[in-house]
Amino acid sequence: MSDKSFQNPRRLVLSNGSKRFILAIVLVLGFSLMIVLGPFIRCTYKHYCFDSYIRVLVELPSCEDAISGTTGRPCRYLFSFEGERNPGAIQWTGSELHHTYDTSTGTYWVTGVGLVTHNRDRIRIDHAHIVFDDQELPLGGAIAVRTLVRENGSLVSGFCEPRW
Repeated sequence: MSDKSFQNPRRLVLSNGSKRFILAIVLVLGFSLMIVLGPFIRCTYKHYCFDSYIRVLVELPSCEDAISGTTGRPCRYLFSFEGERNPGAIQWTGSELHHTYDTSTGTYWVTGVGLVTHNRDRIRIDHAHIVFDDQELPLGGAIAVRTLVRENGSLVSGFCEPRW
């Protein structure tokens, strides 16, 4: 018996030029897919990290507009402390400051007036303002202002918009 009798006569044989062309198409499609999906993957990862750290949700009954001086709608601020997963690392000062911890979400719910401290970072809460390390924060709203507190003390927006 000859070895040639076992070969499949319908077998597709590609030349080296065809293999290179198919490889180039696959690489171009893969690169294009990374460009399109990359920002969404980055935002998903950023959102996951934000939610995995200990968070403090501050609710003020009303906000005071620094420019006009008017007091209006309720304000919400959500702080996430980068790298912090220990709820005991947050300190509370003030007899009017009330907080509860939700273990299912890893979030402190805070109302009242007082001082929230984490490492060197201080969040001062009064009746109509939130001050982070002596810097007044912009007005919040019904949708909480999401703020990531970096380990170096800087603030970064917790929102993510896919950008190319």
